[in-house]
Amino acid sequence: MNLDRAKTILIIAFLGLNIFLGYHLLAQEADRLPLKVVSATDLQEAEEHLAEKNYYLHTSLPLWAQKSAFITVSPHRAMQKDLVNRWEKEWTRTAYHGGVTVYLGKEAELSIYPTGLVELVYKNGLAIPNKAARPAEEDLLRRVEAALRQNGFNLEAVRFDYMEVLDRSLIIHYYQVYDNKPLFSGYLTVFVSANRIEAVELYLLDPSVQAEDQDQEMVVIPVTEALHALAEGLEKSPRRRRIIKAELGYFSLEYDAEKWEVPPVWRFLTDDNTAFYVNAFTGILEMDQKKD
Repeated sequence: MNLDRAKTILIIAFLGLNIFLGYHLLAQEADRLPLKVVSATDLQEAEEHLAEKNYYLHTSLPLWAQKSAFITVSPHRAMQKDLVNRWEKEWTRTAYHGGVTVYLGKEAELSIYPTGLVELVYKNGLAIPNKAARPAEEDLLRRVEAALRQNGFNLEAVRFDYMEVLDRSLIIHYYQVYDNKPLFSGYLTVFVSANRIEAVELYLLDPSVQAEDQDQEMVVIPVTEALHALAEGLEKSPRRRRIIKAELGYFSLEYDAEKWEVPPVWRFLTDDNTAFYVNAFTGILEMDQKKD
């Protein structure tokens, strides 16, 4: 037997096996990479469609294919109990108004609604530490959040969204986070005036994905398709309006129920703090909501 020839055959076979394995490994990695679904042409057409209604994009867009599923939610009750228990000695009496439980105290009034909404109003305001005449937004947020944590609010479940300036007051908006995505139906709203927190509104949900839904996760419509749906549903704006945020998350109306399903949505936020929600499966403009 020719030894050199046998070595050559073995080397060729070894190289062929490496090429074969390398090809399949690369193919598997390619399947894991996100697929780009938005082209420059898609984006240009969406922008032109919006411009017809006097809306203009001022934010980056997610250009990759994304998957999502319905989630099931129920009202989150733990925060209510924490707030009641934290100030248990402060409450002087309890009142009931149309199903709303109201705890009355010397410093604050706590209202708990059947839907799970919590409203806490501070009679003389809650002081924000380290007063500054014209604080930067980031510093103000840090100090407001420090004051909230000191008074029983767990902020791990929420993320800052945007801030409204109204005369001499501020409204700070947070949305709930689930699976590292916005759950817009859950929120925390903080009302600030004269360097004091005047009131807090809190509505949190307990989300979960059903076992059968995990196998039914589907690719959502591209963001540009959602923008076309938005443009179709809009009246022409009398002034130029900017879209400053485009995010994939979850949203539904509030329900007085124990459990309900929430669909994935594309949310578009404008420069006047109006939010529009497009169902990420059907492409239907669900509603627009002005957060007051």
